[in-house]
Amino acid sequence: MTRAGGPLTTGTWRERLLPANPADLYGLIVASAVMAVASETGSFVEIVASVLFTGVVFWLAEVYSRVLFAHVQAPVAKTWARIRAAFAGSSGLVVAAVVPLLGLLVAGLLGAEPSVAANAGLLVATALLFWLGWVAAGHAERHGMRRFGSAAVTAALGLVMIALKSLLHH
Repeated sequence: MTRAGGPLTTGTWRERLLPANPADLYGLIVASAVMAVASETGSFVEIVASVLFTGVVFWLAEVYSRVLFAHVQAPVAKTWARIRAAFAGSSGLVVAAVVPLLGLLVAGLLGAEPSVAANAGLLVATALLFWLGWVAAGHAERHGMRRFGSAAVTAALGLVMIALKSLLHH
């Protein structure tokens, strides 16, 4: 079984852990940025709602842009099929937000304040970015320092979100 843009349940465990398309990775970065900003004054509910609402808005924008530009490239194709494919192919943009939100919620359940719990969510997101970069580099047959470098560059996007939060809150 596959989904538009990549594997859903077939292939090795490594293949299943890769983002199916750029929207998946983009969703993780958007969720991290919103979490960093919303944690300045928000409650747990406000942070979660902000991440999910923004993720859905970005998802709809991604779907619209895919459908619009697909129509520009081939105006005679069926629009409903394009819309379904665009929703399926970009759903990772919203799904990716779940993992850092789980980090935030677990930290909150353990008694952390929202801002501290957001740090936990951002660290989870950064670790996931590193892992995705590592696995993707392995699939690209990069080894040693090249593989580590690819993972580090990907993780750096999460570190930028942590720096953003730090700048906003201090």
